[in-house]
Parts: sequence; structure tokens; C-alpha cells
Amino acid sequence: MLADLPHEIVHLILDKLSRLDPNAVWNVCLAGNHELYRMALPFTWRNVYFVTSPEHPPGEFSRLVDAFMASEERVLAARRVLFTFIGPHSHRGIYDALEPHLKSFINVTSAFIEFLDATRRTPIPWHGQSGGTPLYTVQLIAGSLPSLSSIRVEGCQDRYVEPWDDLPPSQALKRVVTRYCSDDLAELWAMTPGLQVVEVQGGIVGGVWGDAGNYTRTYGNFSYDPGVSVNGFLREDMLSKLTQLHLLHDMYAPKFHANNECEDVVSMLTDLNCSLPLLVELILDMEFEVEEFQVVWTILRTHAPNLKRLKLTIGADFSRYKPQDAKELLWSLDDGPGQFMALEELWLPVDGIQDQELVISTLEADTPNLKLLLLLPPQEREESLIRSATEMLAEALEDLEVVSWHNNCDVQISRGVDGGVVSSVKALSPMSWWAEGFRGVGEL
Repeated sequence: MLADLPHEIVHLILDKLSRLDPNAVWNVCLAGNHELYRMALPFTWRNVYFVTSPEHPPGEFSRLVDAFMASEERVLAARRVLFTFIGPHSHRGIYDALEPHLKSFINVTSAFIEFLDATRRTPIPWHGQSGGTPLYTVQLIAGSLPSLSSIRVEGCQDRYVEPWDDLPPSQALKRVVTRYCSDDLAELWAMTPGLQVVEVQGGIVGGVWGDAGNYTRTYGNFSYDPGVSVNGFLREDMLSKLTQLHLLHDMYAPKFHANNECEDVVSMLTDLNCSLPLLVELILDMEFEVEEFQVVWTILRTHAPNLKRLKLTIGADFSRYKPQDAKELLWSLDDGPGQFMALEELWLPVDGIQDQELVISTLEADTPNLKLLLLLPPQEREESLIRSATEMLAEALEDLEVVSWHNNCDVQISRGVDGGVVSSVKALSPMSWWAEGFRGVGEL
């Protein structure tokens, strides 16, 4: 039984439960064991939820915050704070309720802030209006939690609002994750020099002009500055510090916005005058054309020497995958300087069977140490054909361990003592956990 385990083990279990399933911690409290109740109760306060909506009576949010903050034990036990703002809200009311208390959350390392549509209760898409001044609400929270290392923001749609100069985000902030936020939020993250992980989906693509004609191109709510404009966010000095970067296309945007996103990312990488020495994971889940894909691939070969995990997608007419374009794509990845010597996991948007010889020649030249390969056959294939194709890939790539055939199965490769392929078996669980869309890389 849980009560019979050493207290240190029980604490580790409760800590894990508080992250994965907070309700399970409450179930432990209700088990009828006084000692378990004593140990589990503080873990029920690890995740703190504050919600406000137009349906709540005036002053309800402030009373909710004051009631929780009345107990120092609860405040010190908190590790993650989640704020939900439904419909238009008054920033002044939020400020008055939170400002006196936020600095007391000295152990909170993660925050999730979402602005939801009052009717649909869903994250506000790129063309939505959230009302109030969401950016100031985000800045208050990000700048007041002293130990904040990870933040996730959804639906912050302020336009033409400048952050306060005297309240930068926590200097401990390392991870930023956003969805459907306006590009004005970029100026807030520009105050944070130590970011290591960035994930963004959607937002508004546009241009911000600065002095002397310098301009900032924006992808989602992250800005790329080719000049000296202070509005830029993903500047070279910040790019060079990133370990993980995820940019995902805006599913709500019309096609010309999707094209702008791709053009901006290609421009950002083309203008690089530095390497990306710390980057180990790059996911660009966007509507790249074949030519853009080739440009990005070629640049990364020479500028990202430690890249271990790479996902580049390709699409046309807003249809995300066109495996029939595989030959054109693979032929475009011609020989050039550099190799992906550290690359271990790769999403490659090609069939992998009809074009197998091209796939093998490309990967042998560019990714000699690959361990996991995800391919995109356009329809289901027979398992025997999948396994045969996997073994041919494994013969060419000596370190290959798994081939994931999208919408089919994952195949695990078995090797003998000499490294030769002995057999291949269908994997019991998918290996490509990293390859599926938005996942929120911040710890929440």
C-alpha cells in the first residue's frame, strides 16, 4: 500500500500525480489514512486556478484571490498558477486583485494564462477580439512571479499597446509558449534575455516599421528584426541561445498569411550571421514550398551543428502534405556544405517506399547518425511492405532504430552484434511523440 512506502517515495509519487492528474491527489486525501492525508494535502495546492468571466458578480475574482492568499501554507505549496479570463475583462480590476499578492508566490515556476471567447469558450483565433488590455495582464503576471521559469499564453489579442518599461518578465524565465497572440506581445519577451525554449502557433503576420526605414518582420507574436529596430524579438543574440524552437502554422489564417509566415522564417534563417550552437530541437510545422524547404534544410546543415530533432513540413494550397512532390523535394536537397552530424530524429514529408532510393541517398549523405525517422506514405500500406522498406533503410543507415510510418505503424529494428539488421517488429507504442502539432513545451 502507498502508506507503507518511505515518505520520500510517497512525496515523489504525489509530486508526479500533481502534474499529471491533480484529482488523483484528492483521491489520496480521501483514502481514510491520516498520515497520507497530511502528506497529500499540500500537493492539492500545487496547481492553483483563478477564473473570471462576465457571469461572475462584481468583485468575485478579487474575493477568490484574497481567500486563497489568506493561507501562507497554500501560497508556499503552489508551483503552477493558471489564469482563465473569459470574455472582455477590466485590467484595472485584475490588477487591483493580483498586484498585492503575486510576489508572495515565491515557489511558482510555471504560469498558464488564457483569454477565451465569451461565447465559444475557446482560445481566441488570430482575428478575434478579447477586449480589455490583455497584454498588461500578461505583463503583470510575468513580471511579478519571482521564480517564474515557464509561461504559456493563449488568445492575447492586444494591438498597438506598448508594455510598461519598468516591469520586465521574471529574469528566471526560460520557456515561452503562445497561441493566437498578437505580435505586440513580442516586445514583452524582448525584455527577457535568457530564453531557451520558444513555441508559438498562430497570431498576426505583419510589418512594424522603425527609424530610418528599418522594419521588423513578424511570425505570429514573435518578431524577426533584420535591422536595428528595437521591436525585434527573435534577434540573432536570442536565436543563438535557444535550445528548442517550435513555429506552427496558423490554422485560422487565410492562405496569404500562411505564405507570409513561411517567407518570414526563410528570411530570418537566410540573414543569419551566426550559428545556432545550442539548438537541439527545431519544429517548423508550416506550409513550406519545395524551394523554401530546400533553403531551410541547406542553412541548417551549416548553422545548427548540434541539432538532434528536426521537423519540417511542406504544403501547397493549404493542404499540409503532398507526398507526390517527394521526388522534386528530394532532388532539391542536393549536395552542399555541412551535414546533420548530431541529428537523431527526423520528420521527412515523403512517401518512403516509392521514392526509397532517393530517400536513402539523401539521408546517407546528410544524416549519417539518424536513429528515428518519420515518413508520410499517402495511404495505408501492408505491414509486410512496411517492414521490408524499414529493413532496407536500416541497412543503409547503421544507427537507425525506429521508422515511424505516419497513419500506419512504427517499426522497431533489431540488430546483431555486428550491427547488421536481424529483424524488424511492429513497435508496441508510437515513438514519434514529438512530431504531432502543438504540444506546449513549457512545464505546465
